[in-house]
Amino acid sequence: MLLHLFAGLFFLKQTAGPPADSSKKNTFDSSAYVKITSINIIGNKVTKRYIILRELNFKEGDSIPYRDLPTRFLKSKQNLLNSSLFNFANIDTFDTRFGSTKIMIRVSERWYTWPVPIFEIADRNFNTWWETKDLSRINYGFFLNRDNFRGRKERFALIAQFGYYEQYGFAYSIPYIDKKQRQGIGMSFVWTRNHEIPYASYLNKLLYYKDHSSYARRELSAKLNYTYRQGIYNSCMLEGKYFNGYVEDTIQKLTTDYFQGNARTMEFFQVHLLSKRDCRDSKAYPLKGYYLDCDINKVGLGILQDEKVDLWYVTASARKYFKLSDRFYLAGSVRGKVSSRTEQPYYTQRGLGYGDYVRGYEYYVIDGQHFALAKTGVKYEIIKPHVAKFDFFPSEKFNTFHYALYAEIFADGAYVEDDLYGSSANPLANQYLYGYGVGLDYVTYYDAVLRLEYSFIKSGENGFFIHLWAPI
Repeated sequence: MLLHLFAGLFFLKQTAGPPADSSKKNTFDSSAYVKITSINIIGNKVTKRYIILRELNFKEGDSIPYRDLPTRFLKSKQNLLNSSLFNFANIDTFDTRFGSTKIMIRVSERWYTWPVPIFEIADRNFNTWWETKDLSRINYGFFLNRDNFRGRKERFALIAQFGYYEQYGFAYSIPYIDKKQRQGIGMSFVWTRNHEIPYASYLNKLLYYKDHSSYARRELSAKLNYTYRQGIYNSCMLEGKYFNGYVEDTIQKLTTDYFQGNARTMEFFQVHLLSKRDCRDSKAYPLKGYYLDCDINKVGLGILQDEKVDLWYVTASARKYFKLSDRFYLAGSVRGKVSSRTEQPYYTQRGLGYGDYVRGYEYYVIDGQHFALAKTGVKYEIIKPHVAKFDFFPSEKFNTFHYALYAEIFADGAYVEDDLYGSSANPLANQYLYGYGVGLDYVTYYDAVLRLEYSFIKSGENGFFIHLWAPI
C-alpha cells in the first residue's frame, strides 16, 4: 500500500488543480448580504446529506455578506476534508441573483472498507526496528475496518493479529445519536498476549523478557465512551476503561514494580476526560491554524476489592501553525504531563519515546512521571499541492490523488522528571535535552505522510530517521 501511495510522485500525469472555492462574480455590492436559498450536494454516494451539512459553517436560509462567502467556503471545505470521509471537496455558488444564491458542493468519497492483511513492525518506530532488522518482531494477521458505516460516519473494526503482538477484538463508534448531532458513543473490547515484553528501562533502552513456549503477558481491556461536539471545532470525550492484566512469575524476579506491589496480576478501572479545540486547516499535515487539548486521567477508582492502583495524570498540548510567505511556513508546539507523586507501577510509566519525542532521540525511551516538550519547524514548499491521476486505475477513489513536497529545518527541546529511578539508571531523565536537523516531507492522499529526517542531539550523536506522520 505504501508503494501505491508514494509511487505517485514519480508515475503521474498532472492535471489541472482543483477549482478555487470562490464565489462567482455578481453585479451587486460585495458588502451586501446574500441569502443562501439552497445547498446542493453531488458525489455523496454513501455519506448521508446531514453528515456533510454538519461540517459547514453556513446553512440554508442564512444571510451572509457576499464578500465573506469565500472564507466560509474555505473553512467548510477544510472541515469536510478533516472528517476523513473525502479525498476532495469543492464548494461554489450558482444561480446567483440580487440578494440570493444557491450553493453547490462536490465531494469525492474515500474507499471506506479495508479488509487488508496486517504486516507491520512491532517496535516503537521504524528506526528502532531497523537497528536489529529482527523479523520475529513483526505483527501479521487480518484487519477489517469499515469507516463511514451506513453513511453516518460510524466506524466498525475487527482485528485478528498474530506474530509478536497478538491481538483480537472489535471497536464500534457512532458520532451522532441525537437530532442536533452533538452526542455520540463508542465501545471497544481487546484481548492481547505477548511472548516478549519490556519490563524495565536501563540507560534509556528498554529491557525485554521473552518466553518462547508461553506468554509473558496477557491482558484484557474494555472501553465505553461518550462524546460531545459543540459547534465545529470544539469536542470532548468521557471514557471509562476496565483493565485486567497477568504476567509470568519471572517478571516478578526481574523487577520489583512491573505491576502494582510487584503482583502477577493487576486489575483496575480508569476514567479520563479529553477536551480539545481543533482549528487546523488539515489534521494530517497542518500548515495554518491551531490546536489545543487537555486530557485528565484517573487510574484506579476504588471500585474493585483488589484495585491497588491509585494515581492520576494530566497531559495538555498546544500547537500553532503560520504561513510566513507564499512558500514558507512556521509551526510550533508545546506538550506536557504532570502526574501524582504516589507509587506508580512500571506498566503505567510513560514519558517520552512512546510516540512523542525530541527528534533525534528515536532510539531512546525516557521514562518519568512528568515531562515538558517543545517543537519548532520552518518549512519550505518545494512542490505546491497538485492533483494528479493514475489513468490505469478505473476507480476515482484511487486514481485521483493530491501530493506536495516540503523541506524543513527543525529544533526540539524537552525535560523529563523521574522521581522513581533517578539519573543513574536512565541518565537522559532529569536533564534538558535538545535536537535539531533537516527533513523532507512528502504528503499525499488518504492522510499519508512520508518524512525523511537527519537529526543531531545534545550528546553529539546524529542519524537518519524515517517516519509516517506529521512532525507537529
